[in-house]
Amino acid sequence: MIFIVVTVKEIHQEQRSWWLQKKQQTSSDIRYGNANRKKTNQRLLVVVVVVVVVVVVVVVVVVVVVVSLLLLLL
Repeated sequence: MIFIVVTVKEIHQEQRSWWLQKKQQTSSDIRYGNANRKKTNQRLLVVVVVVVVVVVVVVVVVVVVVVSLLLLLL
């Protein structure tokens, strides 16, 4: 009878330590997940800014070329 009680206590202790370990791992995953998400957002922002700058430069060059051709034709 004492053996069963001791065994049940040991099993309960193992489950508790496993649960605490799992909880700690989950909280660290959430923390690192947020850091990775922030890094991804920064990369996305850089890509968007670069694309916008390239589009603006291309539009300006096209407008300058078209205006200069029109002025040459007149």
